[in-house]
Amino acid sequence: MRAPRLFAILALWSVGAAAQDFPLHAIRIEGAERYPAEAIAGLTGLRTGQPVNPEHFNEGAQRLAESGFIASSQFRYEPAEVDGTSGYAVIYRVEEVDKTTRVLLDIPGQSEDGLWKALLERDPLVLPDMPRTPAAEERYLDAVADVIEASGAPRPDLEISLEGDLASGRTAHVILPRDLPLATEIRTEGAEALAGQRIVNALKGVALGQPVTERRFLRYVVENVTPLYEEIGHLNIQYPRIELSPFGEGVAVTLHCEEGIEYQLQGVELSGEGVDAA
Repeated sequence: MRAPRLFAILALWSVGAAAQDFPLHAIRIEGAERYPAEAIAGLTGLRTGQPVNPEHFNEGAQRLAESGFIASSQFRYEPAEVDGTSGYAVIYRVEEVDKTTRVLLDIPGQSEDGLWKALLERDPLVLPDMPRTPAAEERYLDAVADVIEASGAPRPDLEISLEGDLASGRTAHVILPRDLPLATEIRTEGAEALAGQRIVNALKGVALGQPVTERRFLRYVVENVTPLYEEIGHLNIQYPRIELSPFGEGVAVTLHCEEGIEYQLQGVELSGEGVDAA
């Protein structure tokens, strides 16, 4: 009895009659690699239990195409029955967007690790590598703003900038607030081998009066202060903490230094053909 009833439904659709809705019993995803199948199914906008006809499946495919995460998709549908109720299962065969860029979260006062943990719990599509599509960028911006707002902080107005990632040497998309505070003072803690004022002087030209985040300031430090430490034999200099605190019309930035041990050159030995051992 099941097959004839479902065949009758298909026959009505094939001759162009007004399609009658029947329950959607299952949404299955094939071809998922980076993203959970359940998350991709959610992009279709379809929900199991809702009344559907083939036009709904077309609309689901269109939503996948507009999501920014799926490069292409095809679908098919087949009869399904649950608890004696005839309906349909739809199967989407998807190809995910393969070009992605690393994402860095640069939000003053927020832990990047903590933000990623909250993001992955909230939206399994928001991974540290983002598809290079406008729709994906919008989803990331909304998701980060949602997580920050959910933490009790004001909802930020965010943007994405393209920068080089010092850690990986790759290009990265950086999500950060549109309106950043200006660095109005620079301070140091823990600097002994290198005078704190010398550190401040090295940073004034690049950081003072500029929009600042902890990550951006660390970049200035690595490029301008670390070489000064290396010149005096401190090769393992660490900067465990950078603090931003209100100061004047902007923020004071405090750089905490762990200088480590000083390395000294004990001697030079040359060897090889033509080298005088004396």
